[in-house]
Amino acid sequence: MNRLYSILSKKSIVAISIFVAIFVYSNKTVAKEPADPSYSFQQGFYTQIGAPAAWDITTGSKEVVVAVIDTGIDDTHPDLIGNMWTNTKEIVSNGQDDDGNGFVDDVHGWNFVENNNNTNIPVIIEADDAGAVNHGTLLAGLIGAQGGNGLSGVGLNWNVRIMSLRAIDNGGGGNLADIAKAVNYAVDNGAHVISISFVGFTTEPSLSAALYRAYQKGVVVVAAAGNSRNDSSGNENLTKVKQFPICLDYDYVQNWILGVASVSLQDTLSYFADYGSCVDISAPGEQIFSTQKIAPESGFVKDFDGSWYGTSFSAPLVAGGAALIKSVRPDWGAKEIIDVLLRSADDIDHLNPGFAGQIGYGRLNVGKALQMARSAKINPVKSPMTYTTQLVKKQKKYAVQVSGNGKIVAIFFINNYAAKFSRWAVSDNLFVYTRQSANSITVDVWDLLGNKKISSLKLPGFTALTDLKIEAVWGLEENAVLFAKKGKENKKIIIDIPSQSWKVE
Repeated sequence: MNRLYSILSKKSIVAISIFVAIFVYSNKTVAKEPADPSYSFQQGFYTQIGAPAAWDITTGSKEVVVAVIDTGIDDTHPDLIGNMWTNTKEIVSNGQDDDGNGFVDDVHGWNFVENNNNTNIPVIIEADDAGAVNHGTLLAGLIGAQGGNGLSGVGLNWNVRIMSLRAIDNGGGGNLADIAKAVNYAVDNGAHVISISFVGFTTEPSLSAALYRAYQKGVVVVAAAGNSRNDSSGNENLTKVKQFPICLDYDYVQNWILGVASVSLQDTLSYFADYGSCVDISAPGEQIFSTQKIAPESGFVKDFDGSWYGTSFSAPLVAGGAALIKSVRPDWGAKEIIDVLLRSADDIDHLNPGFAGQIGYGRLNVGKALQMARSAKINPVKSPMTYTTQLVKKQKKYAVQVSGNGKIVAIFFINNYAAKFSRWAVSDNLFVYTRQSANSITVDVWDLLGNKKISSLKLPGFTALTDLKIEAVWGLEENAVLFAKKGKENKKIIIDIPSQSWKVE
Protein backbone atom coordinates (compact mmCIF):
# COMPACT_ATOMS: atom_id res chain seq x y z
CA MET A 1 0.00 0.00 0.00
CA ASN A 2 1.27 3.47 -0.88
CA ARG A 3 0.29 6.68 0.84
CA LEU A 4 0.81 10.23 -0.32
CA TYR A 5 1.90 13.10 1.85
CA SER A 6 2.68 16.75 1.22
CA ILE A 7 5.69 18.97 1.67
CA LEU A 8 4.25 22.26 0.48
CA SER A 9 2.56 20.23 -2.26
CA LYS A 10 2.59 16.49 -2.87
CA LYS A 11 6.20 15.89 -2.25
CA SER A 12 6.74 12.17 -1.86
CA ILE A 13 5.10 8.81 -1.85
CA VAL A 14 5.97 6.37 0.91
CA ALA A 15 5.63 2.65 0.39
CA ILE A 16 5.04 1.07 3.80
CA SER A 17 5.67 -2.49 2.64
CA ILE A 18 9.31 -3.54 2.88
CA PHE A 19 9.87 -4.98 -0.58
CA VAL A 20 12.70 -4.44 -3.00
CA ALA A 21 13.67 -5.91 -6.34
CA ILE A 22 17.34 -5.72 -7.20
CA PHE A 23 18.24 -5.24 -10.85
CA VAL A 24 21.88 -5.55 -11.87
CA TYR A 25 22.34 -4.44 -15.45
CA SER A 26 24.85 -6.44 -17.43
CA ASN A 27 25.69 -3.49 -19.66
CA LYS A 28 26.93 -1.43 -16.72
CA THR A 29 30.52 -1.66 -15.59
CA VAL A 30 30.76 -2.86 -12.00
CA ALA A 31 33.74 -1.38 -10.23
CA LYS A 32 34.14 -0.38 -6.59
CA GLU A 33 31.29 -1.40 -4.31
CA PRO A 34 30.92 -1.14 -0.52
CA ALA A 35 30.71 -4.04 1.88
CA ASP A 36 28.10 -2.37 4.09
CA PRO A 37 25.47 -4.96 5.13
CA SER A 38 22.36 -3.27 3.66
CA TYR A 39 23.95 -2.14 0.41
CA SER A 40 22.17 -5.03 -1.34
CA PHE A 41 18.89 -3.12 -0.89
CA GLN A 42 20.41 -0.12 -2.72
CA GLN A 43 22.48 -1.92 -5.33
CA GLY A 44 19.79 -1.74 -8.02
CA PHE A 45 19.46 2.04 -8.22
CA TYR A 46 23.14 2.72 -7.55
CA THR A 47 24.15 0.37 -10.39
CA GLN A 48 21.54 2.02 -12.61
CA ILE A 49 23.22 5.42 -12.27
CA GLY A 50 26.78 4.11 -12.64
CA ALA A 51 27.75 4.70 -9.01
CA PRO A 52 30.30 1.85 -8.82
CA ALA A 53 32.20 3.32 -11.77
CA ALA A 54 32.09 6.73 -10.09
CA TRP A 55 33.37 5.25 -6.81
CA ASP A 56 36.31 3.81 -8.70
CA ILE A 57 37.32 7.46 -9.31
CA THR A 58 36.24 9.04 -6.00
CA THR A 59 34.04 8.31 -3.00
CA GLY A 60 33.75 12.01 -2.18
CA SER A 61 35.57 14.59 -0.12
CA LYS A 62 35.12 16.17 3.30
CA GLU A 63 35.94 19.48 1.58
CA VAL A 64 32.56 19.43 -0.19
CA VAL A 65 29.47 20.71 1.65
CA VAL A 66 25.91 19.75 0.67
CA ALA A 67 23.03 21.62 2.32
CA VAL A 68 19.78 19.67 2.77
CA ILE A 69 16.84 22.05 3.19
CA ASP A 70 14.07 19.87 4.57
CA THR A 71 12.50 18.68 7.83
CA GLY A 72 15.80 18.24 9.65
CA ILE A 73 18.37 15.46 9.86
CA ASP A 74 19.12 12.97 12.61
CA ASP A 75 22.67 14.23 13.11
CA THR A 76 23.38 11.54 15.73
CA HIS A 77 22.57 8.72 13.31
CA PRO A 78 25.53 6.29 13.36
CA ASP A 79 25.78 6.29 9.56
CA LEU A 80 25.58 10.09 9.25
CA ILE A 81 27.31 11.54 12.29
CA GLY A 82 30.78 11.33 10.75
CA ASN A 83 29.67 13.19 7.63
CA MET A 84 27.72 16.04 9.25
CA TRP A 85 28.94 19.56 8.56
CA THR A 86 30.34 21.28 11.63
CA ASN A 87 30.72 25.01 11.99
CA THR A 88 34.26 25.06 13.37
CA LYS A 89 34.00 28.77 14.15
CA GLU A 90 31.35 28.14 16.79
CA ILE A 91 32.08 27.11 20.38
CA VAL A 92 29.50 24.45 21.21
CA SER A 93 26.72 25.44 23.62
CA ASN A 94 28.30 28.64 24.93
CA GLY A 95 25.18 30.64 24.03
CA GLN A 96 27.11 33.09 21.84
CA ASP A 97 27.36 33.85 18.14
CA ASP A 98 31.10 33.22 17.99
CA ASP A 99 31.48 33.64 14.23
CA GLY A 100 29.18 36.65 13.98
CA ASN A 101 26.96 35.14 11.29
CA GLY A 102 23.76 36.01 13.14
CA PHE A 103 23.08 32.49 14.48
CA VAL A 104 23.92 31.35 18.01
CA ASP A 105 25.57 27.91 18.40
CA ASP A 106 24.76 26.86 14.83
CA VAL A 107 27.01 23.83 14.99
CA HIS A 108 25.44 21.63 12.27
CA GLY A 109 23.13 24.17 10.64
CA TRP A 110 19.96 25.96 11.71
CA ASN A 111 16.32 25.29 12.47
CA PHE A 112 14.27 27.96 10.68
CA VAL A 113 10.94 26.48 11.83
CA GLU A 114 11.47 26.80 15.58
CA ASN A 115 14.30 29.35 15.09
CA ASN A 116 16.97 27.55 17.08
CA ASN A 117 20.09 25.47 16.53
CA ASN A 118 18.37 22.08 16.94
CA THR A 119 18.08 20.69 13.41
CA ASN A 120 17.41 17.15 14.66
CA ILE A 121 13.58 17.57 14.71
CA PRO A 122 13.24 18.85 18.28
CA VAL A 123 9.82 17.43 19.21
CA ILE A 124 7.81 14.56 17.71
CA ILE A 125 4.15 14.12 18.60
CA GLU A 126 1.67 11.39 17.65
CA ALA A 127 -0.06 13.59 15.08
CA ASP A 128 3.15 14.21 13.13
CA ASP A 129 3.52 12.72 9.67
CA ALA A 130 5.97 9.80 9.89
CA GLY A 131 7.07 10.35 6.31
CA ALA A 132 7.91 13.98 6.97
CA VAL A 133 9.76 13.14 10.19
CA ASN A 134 11.96 10.63 8.35
CA HIS A 135 12.29 12.70 5.21
CA GLY A 136 15.37 14.83 5.82
CA THR A 137 17.32 11.89 7.23
CA LEU A 138 16.41 9.77 4.20
CA LEU A 139 17.69 12.45 1.83
CA ALA A 140 20.89 12.94 3.82
CA GLY A 141 21.56 9.21 3.69
CA LEU A 142 21.30 9.11 -0.09
CA ILE A 143 23.71 12.02 -0.38
CA GLY A 144 26.21 10.99 2.23
CA ALA A 145 25.73 7.99 4.50
CA GLN A 146 29.25 6.82 5.31
CA GLY A 147 30.57 3.96 3.24
CA GLY A 148 32.76 1.10 4.34
CA ASN A 149 31.94 1.43 8.04
CA GLY A 150 29.95 -1.78 8.30
CA LEU A 151 26.69 0.03 9.14
CA SER A 152 23.45 -0.24 7.12
CA GLY A 153 23.82 1.15 3.58
CA VAL A 154 25.77 3.94 1.89
CA GLY A 155 25.30 7.34 0.35
CA LEU A 156 26.47 8.33 -3.09
CA ASN A 157 29.27 10.17 -1.25
CA TRP A 158 31.00 8.04 1.35
CA ASN A 159 32.83 11.18 2.44
CA VAL A 160 31.17 14.60 2.42
CA ARG A 161 29.87 17.30 4.76
CA ILE A 162 26.07 17.53 5.12
CA MET A 163 24.63 20.82 6.37
CA SER A 164 21.25 20.39 8.05
CA LEU A 165 18.73 23.19 7.50
CA ARG A 166 15.25 22.62 8.90
CA ALA A 167 12.72 24.77 7.04
CA ILE A 168 9.85 22.27 6.74
CA ASP A 169 7.79 21.24 9.76
CA ASN A 170 6.76 17.77 10.94
CA GLY A 171 3.50 17.97 9.02
CA GLY A 172 5.24 18.64 5.72
CA GLY A 173 4.48 22.36 5.49
CA GLY A 174 6.84 25.29 5.18
CA ASN A 175 7.08 29.04 4.95
CA LEU A 176 8.67 30.36 1.75
CA ALA A 177 10.42 33.17 3.62
CA ASP A 178 12.03 30.61 5.94
CA ILE A 179 13.18 28.56 2.98
CA ALA A 180 14.74 31.67 1.44
CA LYS A 181 16.59 32.28 4.70
CA ALA A 182 17.83 28.69 4.67
CA VAL A 183 19.15 29.12 1.12
CA ASN A 184 21.00 32.28 2.09
CA TYR A 185 22.43 30.55 5.17
CA ALA A 186 23.72 27.70 3.01
CA VAL A 187 25.43 30.08 0.58
CA ASP A 188 26.90 32.30 3.29
CA ASN A 189 28.28 29.35 5.24
CA GLY A 190 30.09 27.53 2.46
CA ALA A 191 27.67 25.09 0.83
CA HIS A 192 28.63 23.89 -2.66
CA VAL A 193 25.35 22.07 -3.39
CA ILE A 194 21.79 22.65 -2.14
CA SER A 195 19.25 19.80 -2.24
CA ILE A 196 15.55 20.74 -2.22
CA SER A 197 12.82 18.08 -2.26
CA PHE A 198 9.58 20.02 -2.11
CA VAL A 199 7.31 21.79 -4.57
CA GLY A 200 4.52 24.33 -4.42
CA PHE A 201 2.37 26.38 -6.76
CA THR A 202 3.51 29.76 -5.48
CA THR A 203 6.80 31.46 -4.79
CA GLU A 204 7.95 34.81 -3.56
CA PRO A 205 10.68 37.25 -4.58
CA SER A 206 12.93 36.51 -1.61
CA LEU A 207 13.14 32.80 -2.48
CA SER A 208 13.72 33.44 -6.18
CA ALA A 209 16.42 35.97 -5.34
CA ALA A 210 18.10 33.66 -2.84
CA LEU A 211 18.24 30.72 -5.26
CA TYR A 212 19.53 32.83 -8.14
CA ARG A 213 22.14 34.32 -5.83
CA ALA A 214 23.21 30.79 -4.92
CA TYR A 215 23.80 29.97 -8.58
CA GLN A 216 25.73 33.21 -9.10
CA LYS A 217 27.95 32.24 -6.17
CA GLY A 218 28.72 28.90 -7.83
CA VAL A 219 26.34 26.75 -5.76
CA VAL A 220 24.49 23.92 -7.55
CA VAL A 221 20.77 24.03 -6.71
CA VAL A 222 18.92 20.73 -7.20
CA ALA A 223 15.10 20.61 -6.97
CA ALA A 224 12.55 17.78 -7.15
CA ALA A 225 9.83 17.86 -9.81
CA GLY A 226 6.91 16.76 -7.66
CA ASN A 227 4.44 13.86 -7.75
CA SER A 228 1.16 15.03 -9.27
CA ARG A 229 0.87 12.47 -12.06
CA ASN A 230 -1.28 9.96 -10.18
CA ASP A 231 -3.58 12.27 -8.21
CA SER A 232 -6.00 13.26 -11.01
CA SER A 233 -5.23 16.95 -10.45
CA GLY A 234 -3.93 17.55 -13.96
CA ASN A 235 -0.93 19.38 -12.56
CA GLU A 236 1.71 16.88 -13.65
CA ASN A 237 2.79 18.67 -16.85
CA LEU A 238 5.19 21.38 -15.69
CA THR A 239 5.19 22.94 -19.15
CA LYS A 240 1.53 23.84 -18.61
CA VAL A 241 1.31 24.12 -14.82
CA LYS A 242 4.39 25.67 -13.25
CA GLN A 243 5.49 24.48 -9.83
CA PHE A 244 8.25 25.98 -7.72
CA PRO A 245 11.12 26.16 -7.04
CA ILE A 246 11.84 23.77 -9.93
CA CYS A 247 10.31 26.12 -12.54
CA LEU A 248 11.82 29.38 -11.30
CA ASP A 249 14.33 29.42 -14.19
CA TYR A 250 11.93 28.31 -16.93
CA ASP A 251 12.05 31.64 -18.81
CA TYR A 252 15.74 32.37 -18.16
CA VAL A 253 18.55 31.78 -20.64
CA GLN A 254 20.68 30.34 -17.83
CA ASN A 255 19.82 26.94 -16.40
CA TRP A 256 20.28 27.79 -12.73
CA ILE A 257 18.01 25.22 -11.08
CA LEU A 258 18.64 21.56 -11.81
CA GLY A 259 15.15 20.06 -11.95
CA VAL A 260 14.83 16.30 -11.34
CA ALA A 261 12.10 13.82 -12.31
CA SER A 262 11.82 10.21 -11.16
CA VAL A 263 12.24 7.02 -13.18
CA SER A 264 11.79 3.35 -12.35
CA LEU A 265 14.59 0.80 -12.25
CA GLN A 266 13.72 0.16 -15.90
CA ASP A 267 14.27 3.85 -16.82
CA THR A 268 10.59 4.58 -17.45
CA LEU A 269 8.96 7.71 -16.05
CA SER A 270 7.57 6.88 -12.61
CA TYR A 271 3.80 6.58 -12.42
CA PHE A 272 3.67 9.47 -9.93
CA ALA A 273 6.34 11.79 -11.38
CA ASP A 274 5.77 15.22 -12.87
CA TYR A 275 7.42 16.01 -16.20
CA GLY A 276 7.79 18.85 -18.69
CA SER A 277 10.04 21.73 -19.67
CA CYS A 278 11.20 22.46 -16.10
CA VAL A 279 12.84 19.02 -15.81
CA ASP A 280 16.55 18.88 -16.67
CA ILE A 281 17.48 15.33 -15.69
CA SER A 282 15.92 12.18 -14.26
CA ALA A 283 17.09 9.78 -11.54
CA PRO A 284 15.73 6.70 -9.75
CA GLY A 285 12.88 7.43 -7.36
CA GLU A 286 11.33 4.02 -6.78
CA GLN A 287 12.17 1.27 -4.31
CA ILE A 288 14.59 3.52 -2.45
CA PHE A 289 16.24 2.46 0.81
CA SER A 290 18.13 4.87 3.04
CA THR A 291 18.85 6.02 6.59
CA GLN A 292 15.88 6.91 8.81
CA LYS A 293 15.24 8.97 11.92
CA ILE A 294 15.97 7.11 15.15
CA ALA A 295 13.60 8.00 18.01
CA PRO A 296 12.43 4.81 19.80
CA GLU A 297 10.45 6.81 22.36
CA SER A 298 8.29 8.08 19.47
CA GLY A 299 8.07 4.81 17.58
CA PHE A 300 10.92 5.42 15.13
CA VAL A 301 13.02 2.30 15.68
CA LYS A 302 14.48 1.47 12.26
CA ASP A 303 17.71 3.25 11.36
CA PHE A 304 17.55 2.10 7.71
CA ASP A 305 14.53 1.02 5.70
CA GLY A 306 12.35 1.32 2.57
CA SER A 307 11.01 1.06 0.10
CA TRP A 308 10.37 4.73 -0.56
CA TYR A 309 8.95 6.32 -3.71
CA GLY A 310 9.02 9.92 -4.93
CA THR A 311 10.91 12.56 -6.86
CA SER A 312 12.05 13.67 -3.39
CA PHE A 313 14.51 10.79 -3.49
CA SER A 314 15.59 11.38 -7.08
CA ALA A 315 16.81 14.90 -6.27
CA PRO A 316 19.40 13.95 -3.60
CA LEU A 317 20.92 11.38 -5.96
CA VAL A 318 21.56 14.19 -8.45
CA ALA A 319 22.78 16.45 -5.63
CA GLY A 320 25.10 13.66 -4.52
CA GLY A 321 26.37 13.37 -8.08
CA ALA A 322 27.11 17.09 -8.12
CA ALA A 323 29.05 16.70 -4.87
CA LEU A 324 31.14 13.85 -6.31
CA ILE A 325 32.03 16.02 -9.31
CA LYS A 326 32.96 18.90 -7.02
CA SER A 327 35.30 16.57 -5.12
CA VAL A 328 37.40 15.97 -8.25
CA ARG A 329 36.89 19.45 -9.76
CA PRO A 330 37.02 21.92 -6.87
CA ASP A 331 37.80 24.60 -9.47
CA TRP A 332 34.35 24.21 -11.05
CA GLY A 333 31.29 26.25 -10.23
CA ALA A 334 27.62 25.51 -10.73
CA LYS A 335 27.56 26.00 -14.50
CA GLU A 336 30.34 23.52 -15.21
CA ILE A 337 28.96 20.89 -12.84
CA ILE A 338 25.42 21.18 -14.22
CA ASP A 339 26.73 21.01 -17.79
CA VAL A 340 28.65 17.79 -17.16
CA LEU A 341 25.71 16.16 -15.37
CA LEU A 342 23.44 16.93 -18.34
CA ARG A 343 25.93 16.00 -21.05
CA SER A 344 26.72 12.66 -19.41
CA ALA A 345 23.10 11.64 -18.80
CA ASP A 346 21.88 8.51 -20.60
CA ASP A 347 19.20 9.31 -23.18
CA ILE A 348 16.06 7.36 -22.23
CA ASP A 349 13.53 9.08 -24.51
CA HIS A 350 13.15 5.87 -26.54
CA LEU A 351 11.98 4.07 -23.40
CA ASN A 352 9.36 6.73 -22.71
CA PRO A 353 7.12 7.15 -25.75
CA GLY A 354 4.93 10.16 -25.28
CA PHE A 355 7.41 11.85 -22.92
CA ALA A 356 10.34 12.47 -25.26
CA GLY A 357 11.97 15.80 -24.42
CA GLN A 358 9.93 16.13 -21.21
CA ILE A 359 12.13 14.20 -18.77
CA GLY A 360 15.29 16.22 -19.21
CA TYR A 361 18.50 15.37 -20.99
CA GLY A 362 18.35 11.80 -19.75
CA ARG A 363 18.86 9.63 -16.68
CA LEU A 364 21.70 10.46 -14.30
CA ASN A 365 24.96 8.60 -15.01
CA VAL A 366 27.47 9.60 -12.33
CA GLY A 367 30.09 7.18 -13.59
CA LYS A 368 30.17 8.85 -16.98
CA ALA A 369 29.96 12.31 -15.40
CA LEU A 370 33.02 11.64 -13.22
CA GLN A 371 34.99 10.34 -16.18
CA MET A 372 34.17 13.47 -18.16
CA ALA A 373 34.93 15.77 -15.22
CA ARG A 374 38.28 14.14 -14.51
CA SER A 375 39.44 14.31 -18.13
CA ALA A 376 38.10 17.79 -18.98
CA LYS A 377 40.63 20.52 -19.56
CA ILE A 378 40.13 24.18 -18.83
CA ASN A 379 40.60 26.30 -21.91
CA PRO A 380 43.50 28.72 -21.36
CA VAL A 381 42.73 32.40 -21.14
CA LYS A 382 43.43 34.05 -24.47
CA SER A 383 44.05 37.61 -25.46
CA PRO A 384 40.88 39.19 -26.80
CA MET A 385 40.62 39.18 -30.59
CA THR A 386 38.11 40.82 -32.87
CA TYR A 387 37.07 38.61 -35.77
CA THR A 388 35.61 39.69 -39.09
CA THR A 389 34.41 37.48 -41.94
CA GLN A 390 34.19 38.07 -45.68
CA LEU A 391 32.65 35.96 -48.42
CA VAL A 392 35.21 35.38 -51.17
CA LYS A 393 35.55 33.24 -54.29
CA LYS A 394 38.67 31.13 -54.69
CA GLN A 395 39.27 28.47 -57.33
CA LYS A 396 35.69 29.06 -58.52
CA LYS A 397 34.38 28.03 -55.10
CA TYR A 398 32.77 30.06 -52.37
CA ALA A 399 34.74 30.49 -49.17
CA VAL A 400 34.55 32.49 -45.95
CA GLN A 401 37.73 34.36 -45.06
CA VAL A 402 38.21 34.91 -41.33
CA SER A 403 40.42 37.75 -40.14
CA GLY A 404 41.50 38.49 -36.60
CA ASN A 405 42.72 41.94 -35.60
CA GLY A 406 43.21 42.76 -39.27
CA LYS A 407 45.15 39.60 -40.23
CA ILE A 408 43.78 36.63 -42.16
CA VAL A 409 43.40 33.71 -39.76
CA ALA A 410 41.78 31.06 -41.95
CA ILE A 411 39.79 30.41 -45.11
CA PHE A 412 36.93 27.89 -45.12
CA PHE A 413 35.46 26.53 -48.34
CA ILE A 414 31.69 26.14 -48.08
CA ASN A 415 29.19 24.09 -50.06
CA ASN A 416 25.90 25.13 -51.65
CA TYR A 417 26.19 28.77 -50.66
CA ALA A 418 23.03 30.83 -51.09
CA ALA A 419 22.78 34.30 -49.59
CA LYS A 420 19.22 33.79 -48.34
CA PHE A 421 19.79 30.39 -46.75
CA SER A 422 23.39 30.38 -45.51
CA ARG A 423 24.69 31.58 -42.15
CA TRP A 424 28.01 31.33 -40.35
CA ALA A 425 29.61 32.28 -37.04
CA VAL A 426 33.15 32.41 -35.69
CA SER A 427 34.75 32.32 -32.22
CA ASP A 428 38.26 31.95 -30.80
CA ASN A 429 37.98 28.19 -31.35
CA LEU A 430 35.41 27.40 -34.01
CA PHE A 431 33.94 28.30 -37.39
CA VAL A 432 30.37 27.09 -37.96
CA TYR A 433 28.60 27.14 -41.32
CA THR A 434 24.89 26.30 -41.72
CA ARG A 435 22.60 26.07 -44.71
CA GLN A 436 18.81 25.79 -44.76
CA SER A 437 17.25 23.48 -47.36
CA ALA A 438 13.60 22.59 -47.93
CA ASN A 439 13.01 20.73 -44.66
CA SER A 440 16.40 20.43 -42.94
CA ILE A 441 19.51 22.29 -41.85
CA THR A 442 23.04 21.15 -42.70
CA VAL A 443 25.85 22.02 -40.29
CA ASP A 444 29.63 22.03 -40.86
CA VAL A 445 32.15 22.89 -38.15
CA TRP A 446 35.91 23.52 -38.25
CA ASP A 447 38.43 24.63 -35.67
CA LEU A 448 40.44 27.71 -36.60
CA LEU A 449 43.38 25.54 -37.62
CA GLY A 450 41.25 24.18 -40.45
CA ASN A 451 40.46 20.76 -38.95
CA LYS A 452 36.96 19.53 -39.75
CA LYS A 453 35.04 18.80 -36.56
CA ILE A 454 31.59 18.11 -38.07
CA SER A 455 30.90 17.31 -41.71
CA SER A 456 27.42 17.83 -43.17
CA LEU A 457 25.39 17.06 -40.04
CA LYS A 458 21.71 16.96 -41.01
CA LEU A 459 19.04 18.38 -38.71
CA PRO A 460 15.70 17.27 -40.20
CA GLY A 461 12.29 18.83 -39.77
CA PHE A 462 13.27 22.51 -39.56
CA THR A 463 11.78 24.94 -42.02
CA ALA A 464 13.55 28.24 -41.31
CA LEU A 465 16.91 29.12 -39.77
CA THR A 466 16.65 32.46 -37.99
CA ASP A 467 19.94 32.80 -36.09
CA LEU A 468 23.27 31.09 -35.35
CA LYS A 469 25.61 31.57 -32.37
CA ILE A 470 28.62 29.91 -30.80
CA GLU A 471 28.26 29.65 -27.03
CA ALA A 472 29.40 27.43 -24.16
CA VAL A 473 25.97 26.11 -23.17
CA TRP A 474 26.61 22.49 -22.17
CA GLY A 475 30.18 22.28 -21.04
CA LEU A 476 33.65 23.73 -21.08
CA GLU A 477 33.84 23.47 -24.87
CA GLU A 478 31.78 25.70 -27.11
CA ASN A 479 28.56 24.60 -28.78
CA ALA A 480 26.89 25.57 -32.04
CA VAL A 481 23.54 27.08 -31.07
CA LEU A 482 20.92 27.42 -33.81
CA PHE A 483 17.55 29.11 -33.68
CA ALA A 484 15.05 27.72 -36.16
CA LYS A 485 11.38 27.10 -36.79
CA LYS A 486 9.75 23.68 -36.62
CA GLY A 487 6.32 24.20 -38.02
CA LYS A 488 5.11 27.37 -36.33
CA GLU A 489 7.22 26.94 -33.18
CA ASN A 490 10.57 28.61 -32.51
CA LYS A 491 13.21 26.12 -31.37
CA LYS A 492 16.71 26.34 -29.93
CA ILE A 493 19.09 23.62 -31.13
CA ILE A 494 22.26 22.94 -29.13
CA ILE A 495 24.98 20.89 -30.84
CA ASP A 496 27.73 19.22 -28.84
CA ILE A 497 30.74 19.38 -31.18
CA PRO A 498 32.87 16.44 -29.85
CA SER A 499 30.01 13.91 -29.81
CA GLN A 500 28.11 15.42 -32.78
CA SER A 501 24.94 15.06 -30.75
CA TRP A 502 22.20 17.66 -30.53
CA LYS A 503 19.21 18.56 -28.41
CA VAL A 504 16.18 20.73 -29.09
CA GLU A 505 14.84 23.08 -26.44
